[in-house]
Amino acid sequence: MLRLRRYRVFLAFAVVSVLLFYHFFSSSETWPDLATKLAGHKTETEDGEPLPDVLKPPIPESGITRGKSLNLDSPSVKEKEKPLLKNPSPVEDVKPVQKKPPPPPLVDYKKVGHVDPKKGPYEKPKHEKPKIQDGATDREQAVPGFDLDPSSTSMIANSRPSAPSIHWKKQKEHYPVSSTISLPAGSPKPVPRIQHIFGRETPEQKADREIKLASIKEAFTHSWNGYREYAWMQDELRPVSNTSRNPFAGWGATLVDALDTLWIMDLKTEFEEAVQAVGKIDFTTSFRKDIPLFETTIRYLGGLVAAYDISGRKEEYRVLLDKAVELAEILMGSFDTPNRMPVTYYNWMPSSASKAQQASTNVVLAELGSLSLEFTRLAQLTKESKYYDAVARITDALEEWQDTTRLPGMWPLHVDASGCKKLSTSTDGSPPVAAHPPMKPGTSEALDAEIKSGRYVKRQLDDPLSLSKAASPEDSLAFPDTHANSVAPTTKQSLAAAPTPSASPLCIPQGLTSAGTGYEQYSLGGMSDSLYEYLPKQQLLLGSLVSSYRTMYEKSIDVVKQKLLFRPMTPPGTNDVLFAGIYSLPPERDMANAESAENAPKAELQPKAEHLTCFAGGMFALGAKIFDRPDELAIAEKLTEGCVWAYGATETGIMPETFLLIPCEGGIEDKCAWNETRWHESLDPMAQGREKSYERQMAYYSSQVSAAYAKASESAARASDDVAQAATPTAQTVNIGTSGRYSQVEKRQLGSSSSSSSSLSTETPSRTGIYAAYSDTAAVATIDPIIGSIFKPLKPLSHTEYVAKRIKDERIPKGFNSITTRNYLLRPEAIESVWYMYRITGSPHWRQVGWTMFQSIQTHCRARHGYSAIDDVTKPAPAFRDEMESFWLAETLKYFYLLFEDEEVLSLDEWVLNTEAHAFRRPDASAVAAV
Repeated sequence: MLRLRRYRVFLAFAVVSVLLFYHFFSSSETWPDLATKLAGHKTETEDGEPLPDVLKPPIPESGITRGKSLNLDSPSVKEKEKPLLKNPSPVEDVKPVQKKPPPPPLVDYKKVGHVDPKKGPYEKPKHEKPKIQDGATDREQAVPGFDLDPSSTSMIANSRPSAPSIHWKKQKEHYPVSSTISLPAGSPKPVPRIQHIFGRETPEQKADREIKLASIKEAFTHSWNGYREYAWMQDELRPVSNTSRNPFAGWGATLVDALDTLWIMDLKTEFEEAVQAVGKIDFTTSFRKDIPLFETTIRYLGGLVAAYDISGRKEEYRVLLDKAVELAEILMGSFDTPNRMPVTYYNWMPSSASKAQQASTNVVLAELGSLSLEFTRLAQLTKESKYYDAVARITDALEEWQDTTRLPGMWPLHVDASGCKKLSTSTDGSPPVAAHPPMKPGTSEALDAEIKSGRYVKRQLDDPLSLSKAASPEDSLAFPDTHANSVAPTTKQSLAAAPTPSASPLCIPQGLTSAGTGYEQYSLGGMSDSLYEYLPKQQLLLGSLVSSYRTMYEKSIDVVKQKLLFRPMTPPGTNDVLFAGIYSLPPERDMANAESAENAPKAELQPKAEHLTCFAGGMFALGAKIFDRPDELAIAEKLTEGCVWAYGATETGIMPETFLLIPCEGGIEDKCAWNETRWHESLDPMAQGREKSYERQMAYYSSQVSAAYAKASESAARASDDVAQAATPTAQTVNIGTSGRYSQVEKRQLGSSSSSSSSLSTETPSRTGIYAAYSDTAAVATIDPIIGSIFKPLKPLSHTEYVAKRIKDERIPKGFNSITTRNYLLRPEAIESVWYMYRITGSPHWRQVGWTMFQSIQTHCRARHGYSAIDDVTKPAPAFRDEMESFWLAETLKYFYLLFEDEEVLSLDEWVLNTEAHAFRRPDASAVAAV
């Protein structure tokens, strides 16, 4: 009894626990709703309607904790007035509550001469739930997965809480320049005529040209109307789902990028509306923590400056220049580094911008060297030399380095722009030494505090929303012990344990150098293209008053011709073509450690073709004219013909993004005839090795089989002896017959199996002993149990079979070795070179091939409300990627249109186009026009 009473307390506790357990789990409220109410948050509106999911507190899914991204106590969650991006998530069946956008920046519209946008006839469209409209074809279904792009505004709306906007503020410079490099003064020097002198066209030619011109213009208006209806003021339209995305800070990239195209196509009403919309853009704030300097410069800054230039620099469009200056002032903060090399992903927020910064140890070459045209033209228009100074210092650094790279004359794709050779310690506690001589010493209390506490400023990593023409993470090759922006400790314990350095880090100054010590690559492709493109164009924009741009161009082109250009083996009937590949140099340490020169790794040319490299034909043609290098005009023609051939080689008539070719042996002057056998060998380089490998595998397999049968025979013999010994003298004879396991072994393995088996009785064996497990039908088994566990190699396809299968399955065009990237992103580079070749040579051939290219794009890329990138140009009916980048309107359609427009519109003797096809007026344009 005492024991029973002792457990009454535990019994009562168990009863109470069960009741409580039942109470909570029988509640009609779910845990999230209960937790929300306990936290003081609403789950219903004031009218009693359920609160939309996008306004409810986030619930962790798939192991991802989202609670840290939303402050449940923040009034912004409760207030209806706080803005949320309107696009619904393409993967959620939710229609978010529409919110009012933040007010636009104050602009004196009377002063700039245009209508107050608040009174304009247009309103920002409401973004509805994305869906495929009735009657949509299968091709209008986006490729699975592409609607999950993190840069989509719809996803941002559901993943990012509303919060008060943070605005950029101008900061005191940490490393101000002691003197400014001024714009070159003087009258522009004469430049040879670039554009062909065209004759008068016939009425029939004019009628045909105008029909094609109208078709291209209709493609533009179709795209523009889709953007205006479904993505107004956003960066890009998704033309299949009718939504938008914002990879470029959400400042309306397509809007700004298309401004000068609107003017060129005489869409003045649309241009006026777009100018009004530009006045609403607030460049001082963004949802992105960093600004991609290269993309922002070529698209936004270039687009604004060009639109102001091409519209006549009228006072009524002064807002375009004002917004360009507003943006440029923000971007100038990225140049505030010890060596004045810019931070290519600039942390603009005051908390970061107020601290001292340093350029990355791994910068993409094009992102560093493709800023000159835009800042130079802005300096010319505003008379502010500081903009020119910023990019001139980059040019000086590149020129200083050009002759000492591992491939003198060119620059590697990845650059260490930090200006610091390594970090050591200074016993006197002096601050970092500036690497550029004309800098005034700057101070930063914030940075000093970080250094003294053992913490370093962490560089903003490339955000998932980043999208560039060609980019790679800047810090991927940085060493933690030498990078100025090391990762800070994230816990109190790690902060406490972090050692305090005895002295401040010291920067040993150096110029630009290669990033990392591995393979170095040199090319005209996506990570370097516009640097080389800008050298002759900057020469024109500066009126030939600075000779360094010509010198740098000519040095680089000589190396390109010698090391990068190659002639591919092409099928009969192909025009004479050239391509520019990728030249790779092995690590210096590998070359130094080689036992002999013969064993040392060699530099090699990878015969890789890229759509981005197709600009090279136009660059060669322009350089040939302005620098009087006539032989290079023929190279320009062959490079352009190469891209035209690649367009015609695929099922869709569109060139893939990247692919490999088969180079002819020798130099670019050495032709090679088509060789079907060599093409097949390139498609199946392992044919002989595959056969030899199969023979070796079969020999090994045979040895394993023989050993298995031998072992089985020995086991059978021992088993027979055991049975004989166990039998009594008068016992019946045991026969295993043909159905027994070991009779089968003797039949298949031994040469005298027939005689051995004939001595055995055909009587049914007893089901005792070791034979009880085998059935009478064992002899008909398809897998021999003795060798069933031994892998038998499959006979490989023959060389002919393998090649035929690969060509069919991978849809490889004749002359291609492989297609490494099959999509088409509405890129402009091929038609860009076609346009340059037409304007420079005057040959109607280029109009013919350009029209064929346009028809192919029209057939395969036109969507219901715009034009979409496609997933695979080798398919008869490729799927849409649901992407329409801003360069489709800024570049691709502009070049198509100008190809059939009157040749004096945007003459090459009066205008210079940046890498986004934005037109800047040359300083000698008036003199040229008067001739």
